[in-house]
Amino acid sequence: MTFSGSGFTPLASASVMLDDATILSGLTVNPDGTLAGSFLLPSTPPVTGDFFFVTAGDSSGRSAFNVVHIIAPCLRGDVNRSGVINASDAPALVSALLAVSVDPDTFCVADVNGDGQLNGLDIEAFENVLP
Repeated sequence: MTFSGSGFTPLASASVMLDDATILSGLTVNPDGTLAGSFLLPSTPPVTGDFFFVTAGDSSGRSAFNVVHIIAPCLRGDVNRSGVINASDAPALVSALLAVSVDPDTFCVADVNGDGQLNGLDIEAFENVLP
């Protein structure tokens, strides 16, 4: 799971919470007031319909939060959502990689290598999962 936020006090210490538990601490806000990073969801697999509150806060009392909704499980590489991974997924993958932003469900299936980013590395991973 990736997170980002802005409007924090530059160079302040910060932490990230998942629901009521601190999951990342000892962070430092960037000089431009932004904070970004990533973390793993709890080891218990979430199910469709679950949600988490993700809160980032700095030592000056500024905070930001998001509600993360769990979408149906995805099959990485099945970007056209046909239930199988094959060459017909390639156009949808290219569209997702070129888009300014995508919905969470599309992000999940297009992030073929599972690194939390949509980029050229997903093309190589897609080629590797093709039958």
